[in-house]
Amino acid sequence: FSARANSIFVKLHPFTKFSVLVIFSIAVIFAITKPYPDLLFSIFVFIFVLAFLIESGTLKYLVKSYLVLIIIALFVFLIWWLVFNQVGNDIIFSFYGFKITYQSLYIGIAKMLGYGAMALFTLLVLMTTRDAEIVEALSQIGLPFKITIFFTLIFRSLNIMAEDLESIKHAQFARGGGQKSKNLFKRAKDFIALAIPLTALMIKRAVEMGTALEARGFSKAGKLSKPVIEVKPTFVDAILIALSIISLYISYFYNLTIQLRVLQWLLLL
Repeated sequence: FSARANSIFVKLHPFTKFSVLVIFSIAVIFAITKPYPDLLFSIFVFIFVLAFLIESGTLKYLVKSYLVLIIIALFVFLIWWLVFNQVGNDIIFSFYGFKITYQSLYIGIAKMLGYGAMALFTLLVLMTTRDAEIVEALSQIGLPFKITIFFTLIFRSLNIMAEDLESIKHAQFARGGGQKSKNLFKRAKDFIALAIPLTALMIKRAVEMGTALEARGFSKAGKLSKPVIEVKPTFVDAILIALSIISLYISYFYNLTIQLRVLQWLLLL
């Protein structure tokens, strides 16, 4: 993945990124699981994540790659909700017993935006955090050497997996397959077809990596060397963590959508 080197989000400490991701995700869950989901809060978090995707320069990758299929997944989720959760009496559309009401549509959109924000936030953190930064952060808190290496291999495998995926796509294209299609469902089917050779490559690479580690004395290794560039938390890290905690407090104790409607009602009076 490529991101702007001078991006605010890219420069954040790895612990800040993952902490903000977890806290915002919990806040979103509180907001969308209320009896009357907080649509306004879901919109706020979605815009917050979208702004950092643009600021970090990673949005273009989501648009160009197969990860854009997440939009299809969220749309299917909305349809699934409308079909199996027909609540409310204010009917917008009705057809042979199936009905769409304002309440079911409202709840479905709030949940869709909430889950979409969490998914995009996860991708944002993964695309803006290098494996070397994660290793350094784990070393700073004093985790054992082998646990640090284990997490390192997980995140490093993401980049390798992306390269393997591109190699498989080029190989299929050279054999007359994998032609690009504007049909999103056809693209989803092609993506699933890539999963089998990609999984086989991942298993093979894991076995080779384990053998290479043992050959280099991994079982006898004791500690990591100090990083060349050390990343330390800054004032911006503190601001984002504070903002996420405030958002968690608001989502748990308040409902912004209801508060806004009450305020509008009071202004009308």
